[in-house]
This record gives sequence, structure tokens and C-alpha cells, in this order.
Amino acid sequence: MAHIAAARLFGRMQKQQQQHPRCWRAVGQALSRVVYVHIALLCHTEATAPPSKASLWRAQQCLQEWDRLAAAGLVGQAHEQGGAAEDTQLVDVLRMWARTGESDLIIAEALLGNSLGPLTTLAEALAAALSPTAAQQEPGNSSTGDAGSAGDTGTGSSSSSCLPVLARPVSAALLDQLQAARGLATCMSPAVKQLAAQVVDATERELSAGARLKELLSARGTPSSSQGVAALAAAIEAAAPFASLAADVAAARALQQQCCQRVEAAAKLQEVVQHVMQLTSCAAGSAAATAAGAAGSRDSAAA
Repeated sequence: MAHIAAARLFGRMQKQQQQHPRCWRAVGQALSRVVYVHIALLCHTEATAPPSKASLWRAQQCLQEWDRLAAAGLVGQAHEQGGAAEDTQLVDVLRMWARTGESDLIIAEALLGNSLGPLTTLAEALAAALSPTAAQQEPGNSSTGDAGSAGDTGTGSSSSSCLPVLARPVSAALLDQLQAARGLATCMSPAVKQLAAQVVDATERELSAGARLKELLSARGTPSSSQGVAALAAAIEAAAPFASLAADVAAARALQQQCCQRVEAAAKLQEVVQHVMQLTSCAAGSAAATAAGAAGSRDSAAA
């Protein structure tokens, strides 16, 4: 309330700045102290929790007011009347928290596919955007931290052994949205930045694996060579981590079993053919030797 009242009074005094410059400066300096106290309060309350659009709006309003007063030269002289507004450390902390929170919420909205409500926090948005397994490791407090540690906003990251999986189906359009959001979010926290990169990587891999699997499943005929079986096995391995491809993976495994049986049957047939050819060759050789021997005997008898 003090912030609002002081801001209104300063707004009225601005209209009379030329007539009452000393009053205008006194009110401005008083407002700068009120704004500074509000900033300090936000640093120790809002900035220690996951950001929401509402908390970011409050922080940004204070920062805009501070910048306006600083541009008018009313901030640096507050210490003359006992103010502490000259110390800008907490101002820098809140500014960094607001920038990071804004970028993180851009990513959260892209992952979720919807705009966030004013009171929805980053942690809640990520929990809704990711599947339950991935949400257990989501960086819900990535934009929070001790108000005395500006820039130290990361609190964790998704495990490299566990792919972050979105709760909604992936598509090429979704991938484009994620890439665009990463371009807009220029000040992400380390954890959210890593999460976004992992989601984009997982989405690209899922789309590629799904397309390859569908290509093999829609191909005419069943692969009967070891190379074809190996290609099918590689496609199954690439698609297996993604739950959305479970049906295609099951169909590919059934096809793989048929391929293996056909390859085994072809190999056995080849062995039988080679064996018969060997027997035929041996029989032909024996017959030729017998015929040659009989011819030699007849020639000897005739002589």
C-alpha cells in the first residue's frame, strides 16, 4: 500500500515539477526507498519460490519503477536522508530472477502447449507437461534460489539415463514450437536449458525412430537376409524407449520373429542343397571312375 500511495503522490508531483522541484525530488527519493524495500521483500519471498506470471509481474513492476526513478536521478541520493536505496545488489538479484523466470516460463508453455495461468508456477507447469516418470526429475525450482546468490538458479537436471517424455504426442510442429521457444528464452536457468535441450533431442529421436519403423513395416515383403533382420533390430532398439511407439514396436518384433524364422529356414535349405550337391558330385565322380575302369578292362581284354 505504501508503494502505491507513494507512486500516486509522485505522479501528482511530476505535473508540478517545474513549480516545486524540491518537493518533487523529496517525494521521488521517498518513493525510491519504498520501492527498494519492496524489492528487498520480493527477493526474500517471491524470488525464493518457483516463478509464476503473477510473481514476475510484481517483480517487473517494481523494477520498472526503480528504473524510472534511477533515470530521473532520484535513486543515488536516497542515502542522504537515511535511505538504503543506493545499494543495488538486491535490485540486480531480483532483475536476474525475473529474467530467468520469464525465460523458464516460455519454455514451460512450449512444453505444455498452452498459456499458463497467472498463479501457475514453473514447477506445476513442468509437472503437467512431462510424463510422471520424467516429472519426478524436472527442475521445478530452477528459477529459485537464495536472494543473495544472483544467477545461481539451477537446482538439478534430468538424468541422462532417463529420457524426458512429454505428456502430449510429439510432432514436427511441436518440435518447431520448442525450437522457437528456445530462441525466445535467452536467459534460461541451467536446469531448464538442459531440460529443453533433452526434450528437443528426445523428440527428434522419437520422430526419426517412428518414421524408420513405419518405413520398414510398410515395405513389401518380409526381409529374408541377415542385413534386413539387422536393420529391423536396429529400428526396434531406437524406437523401444518411446511409449508412443509401443504398437509399432510390437508389430516390428512380430515381423522380426518371422524374418528370423525365414532366415533360419533359408540357411537350413542352403545347407541341404549344398549337402545334396556334394553327394551328387561324389556319386558322379564314382560313376565316372567306375566307367573308366570298365573301359580300361575291355581295352586290355581286346588287346
